[in-house]
Amino acid sequence: MGSKKATAEEMEMRIEFTAFLLQRRQFKSDIKKALQRKYGIQARQCEEYLRLAKEYLTEKHKATHVEMSQQSVDFYESIIVGPDSSISEKMAAQARIDTLQGLGLGTERESGGVTITIKKEVIASRDQIKPELLESPSDG
Repeated sequence: MGSKKATAEEMEMRIEFTAFLLQRRQFKSDIKKALQRKYGIQARQCEEYLRLAKEYLTEKHKATHVEMSQQSVDFYESIIVGPDSSISEKMAAQARIDTLQGLGLGTERESGGVTITIKKEVIASRDQIKPELLESPSDG
């Protein structure tokens, strides 16, 4: 005996419940278990609810993945240009921007079917940093 198809109202409630769990930063596996227990659905259906819940949250917040990524990049750039930020904070912010943009150091990335190897460079000492990069705007 197969399960009956959910009504539009039931689908909406399930999507909102899934979105609630996503917002609480629950693990995907835990969300699937909760959906299976609560609604008696299969794993494939859980995946569909997860997909729909992500779309729902994106629409709800009126921000796409690209916009949210740009907000993060803007935040880290503000640290880099901030006059009160230390060199280590600026370097950490730049590393985070690189990660957000898929430029992880010492890794290979695929772009358009072509594998790109990004070389890792390490600054051994403060002396290797160009002096003009160390000056804050107030230094003159």
